[in-house]
Amino acid sequence: MKRHLKLLSCLFAPATLWAAETSGPRLESPVLGYVFDQAAQSIRTADGIPGAASLGEAVEFSTSLASAHVHSGARLALGVTKEGQVVLASWAAGNRLSALETELDAPGQVAFSHSGGHVAFSGGAVLEVWSTGTSPARLRRFEAEGALTGLAVNDAGEVAALLSSGRIVRFREEEESFAAGADWSALAYTSDGSAVIAADGLRGELVRLSADGGRSVLASVTGRVSVIEGEYALTASGLAWFSSGGATVPVACDCRPQGLDRLNGAVHIRGTSLVVDAEGNELRLTALPNLFPNGVNQ
Repeated sequence: MKRHLKLLSCLFAPATLWAAETSGPRLESPVLGYVFDQAAQSIRTADGIPGAASLGEAVEFSTSLASAHVHSGARLALGVTKEGQVVLASWAAGNRLSALETELDAPGQVAFSHSGGHVAFSGGAVLEVWSTGTSPARLRRFEAEGALTGLAVNDAGEVAALLSSGRIVRFREEEESFAAGADWSALAYTSDGSAVIAADGLRGELVRLSADGGRSVLASVTGRVSVIEGEYALTASGLAWFSSGGATVPVACDCRPQGLDRLNGAVHIRGTSLVVDAEGNELRLTALPNLFPNGVNQ
């Protein structure tokens, strides 16, 4: 079925509803998720619903964050403070920054498991896997046979990684070869963690790779895929909605998309103000006002 794009260039008014003082308590808008605001060096709420959301208040911590990779559903983020400390930020039950004793000063690749129970991050060829509970703990450290250019971790703490050579390897107790023979460019675990979804740039396909070596094609895509998140893949040509056959829509953006952050019923294109969701048979592209205000071409 053909998919279309709605580009809404208008900036939405805040979605918070205020009841008259005489009519009772204030009604608050739902929270769509959380995004990192680079300009404010803080994590902020995306208030509202898909298609009508606005940037809300900052999550307050004891110091500012120079960078952060956010997991909205678990209310977690792997970040670096303005002082250069790698931290796990959490705000599900009180706002807390937990300093991580890691050898990596600035993680280059970051991936959370589906539930948020594990986070994996890397710098060069070094990879660390951490649990994210009340007292975060490093579970494993690996040094790969080459620079790591992509990561995925499941809820069992197993990591699939993309090497600069184009191979996919898996880390459990040690490095294991997982998939070769293609120009792999991005990967992610399925939500149940039983298989890996990967982009084969040689054939222009998104494929499902099972642990027993099975391979099945999910969709054809146009352009090299840089990130996979949920049912979306960010490509050089736009955003591919591969659960619907791989239909790709252009991202109208004077920016450099850096990744995809899963929200409640939508995804945020990291490094931009853009939020994408599916409405019936259409993909809808909207903007979060004041977050990268140049993120949408007017």
